Amino acid sequence: MKTWKTKDGRQIEIKDMETSHIKNTLAMLKRKGFISPKTLSYYLFGPTPNGDGANDAYEMEFNNLVNRPISPFINYFEDELIRRKNHITSK
Repeated sequence: MKTWKTKDGRQIEIKDMETSHIKNTLAMLKRKGFISPKTLSYYLFGPTPNGDGANDAYEMEFNNLVNRPISPFINYFEDELIRRKNHITSK
């Protein structure tokens, strides 16, 4: 299982984190400029835009992204939130 180290040094499995803790941690990572591996992968291997203006905007976004730190925890937290949402709606 994936574990997160809290600011007070405790290790906690993501599945055991409160939903609010996951959301707050995601927000903190994004405020600090982290991006997810999925986001980087999308820009590297996903579809490219059509048109000069769209392509220029895409290149500007890409150039901004390649200099940002990557955290796999963004994917882990987002996946856990989706799992929880699907678990609730499937009951």
